[in-house]
Amino acid sequence: MKLKEKVNEWVMDKVKNPETKAKVVAKWNESVNIPILTEKTEEKIFSAIYDAVVNVFEKVFDEEE
Repeated sequence: MKLKEKVNEWVMDKVKNPETKAKVVAKWNESVNIPILTEKTEEKIFSAIYDAVVNVFEKVFDEEE
């Protein structure tokens, strides 16, 4: 396995880890306040954004192989 493939695999393992997702979403939620939304709604939005970013990484990494 090439170094690039190992790095891609490590990154994907890290970003797919539920603990990583929880930490990132929590940090985003702390950093961004949208006054018309509740914290719970913001968390749902940030979680959906995180999932979308992970999906993009998967597709980009798959295209490189």
